[in-house]
Amino acid sequence: MLPVLVMEGLKKTVRVLLGRYGLWGSALLAATPLSVSLSHVSGAAAPARAEYLEALVATVNGEPLWLSQVRKRMQPFAEALASEERRAQKAQWRKLFDQVTTDMVDVILVRQAAGAAKVTVTPTEIDRAIENIRGQSGLDREEFLDLVKQQGFDETAYRADVRDQILRLKLLNLKVRSRVEVDEGEVRSRYARFKAQGERALRLRVSHIFFPADEAATASEVEAARLEAANALDVVFKEGFDTALERYQGGDLGWLRQEDLPAPLENALLSLSVGGVSQPVRDHHGWHILKLTGTERANEELPSYEEKAEEIRQELLEEAMKTQEQSYLAQLRRSALVVRAFSVEKKTR
Repeated sequence: MLPVLVMEGLKKTVRVLLGRYGLWGSALLAATPLSVSLSHVSGAAAPARAEYLEALVATVNGEPLWLSQVRKRMQPFAEALASEERRAQKAQWRKLFDQVTTDMVDVILVRQAAGAAKVTVTPTEIDRAIENIRGQSGLDREEFLDLVKQQGFDETAYRADVRDQILRLKLLNLKVRSRVEVDEGEVRSRYARFKAQGERALRLRVSHIFFPADEAATASEVEAARLEAANALDVVFKEGFDTALERYQGGDLGWLRQEDLPAPLENALLSLSVGGVSQPVRDHHGWHILKLTGTERANEELPSYEEKAEEIRQELLEEAMKTQEQSYLAQLRRSALVVRAFSVEKKTR
């Protein structure tokens, strides 16, 4: 569970930092690639023919992005790729390379835009963020830094990564927050749907195998988690759900209310008979392999509109901010001169 704790720690930390400056942050955090999650690292390397001492991958408005930088970012996902068959591994490695490159181009674009807007992050803010992350993990400083190193970061690189995430949040607050408004009619409409669903809802007894990759994850982190989930599903088919559960993270989730489930999980579970197991399905926390172990009618009292309205308002705000963030990043890409200079396809033939 430590990767989730670390990610949540950074979210809470940045929310506090933004609050000190009168900025809005909680909804934005749900949609921002906070690429500091501590996932497993393997010594596995890329296919041998793709290894080079150095090469220029791209330039972003004249700023270089080097192959060594991209490969370092790919390191935490090597374990999932290593378990693939060689032909599939090669294709997935190319896909992951492109995703990581795109993520890193976005980081450079955000840094450049923040510089132009005079948005900065102080060393004190970084210190506070890291200390809060460490506190959430429950580790002392030495243990935490050891774990960071296991994930391919030295302390300097880790601080730089945290800085980039705080910088991104500040820039987006400055550039897109003013575009977002939530209408009272939208809140009431969402509550009406919530109430209608609640009145006919079930309670579902669920177990799951879980692979973290929340909305803060980069595309490459999501893909690595998907690959690991696909491998786990093979274990489920060959050796059974309980055997797979012993090897991966997860467990019994107990009785869950249907209306509380994200739509992808709800749809997957409602398609199952009791005892059935789903394909890997993604929600805002990551990838799940679900097993339905029981159903019953909920028959629970629903919260009033007044009790539910603020929660719904925040949900709508998060959704709108996510849309605006993607629009703003697309705008940065359109206005930038990005030249791709390195192709895995070409170098591995």
